[in-house]
Amino acid sequence: MKRYNGLFSPLLLAVLLSASAACAQTAPPQQPPAAPPAQAQPAPQPAPQIQTGPIDRNGAFLLMRNALIALDQANKTNEYAVFRSIASAAFQVNTTAKLSEIFAAQRREGLNLAYAAILEPRWTVDPQIEASGMIHMAGYFEVKPVPVSFDLFFTQQSGQWLLFGISVGLVQPAPQAAAPAAPAPTKAVETKPAAKGTTAAAKPAPKSSAPKPATSEPAAETAE
Repeated sequence: MKRYNGLFSPLLLAVLLSASAACAQTAPPQQPPAAPPAQAQPAPQPAPQIQTGPIDRNGAFLLMRNALIALDQANKTNEYAVFRSIASAAFQVNTTAKLSEIFAAQRREGLNLAYAAILEPRWTVDPQIEASGMIHMAGYFEVKPVPVSFDLFFTQQSGQWLLFGISVGLVQPAPQAAAPAAPAPTKAVETKPAAKGTTAAAKPAPKSSAPKPATSEPAAETAE
């Protein structure tokens, strides 16, 4: 038995050592995850160019009249909530209380903007899109006793042109230069003709104590 054990003990030991070595082997290193394929980034789109220049007059009239009539109603009622609500977000930083303060002078003057509903203005700035991208227009209504002026800016928001800025007031007449005073008429000086037979003569020299030389003719006398 001992010999049998001695013959097979080394073989058994070798098998055990091989199994241990197989178990002791480390797992193969894991490969790093593959990076996702690079995606091409879309090229930045250039900013759209602003088309400046005159705009359609009918559209300009509509913008102008809506803004001025809304302000006229707000001034007459001292309620600016509706007027503020139809303006742009940039304009709405003004509270209704602030708008009431801004237009207090127009309410005191009784500024009437209802003319915008029936009259065409005289333009001082033709309706146009400026380089800022805003619509600008300005003018006045020829009404008595004093013309009414306006200056309006509109900005595009959510596909609409909304009020950005407004200025209204009475046109003060420019001072006129006074006409120069007419010069006083000059009085003509009448010249009289000299008397007949008279001539201009020099005055005689004063008499001196020195004796006069003798002459054969008497001395000439000056005419009186």
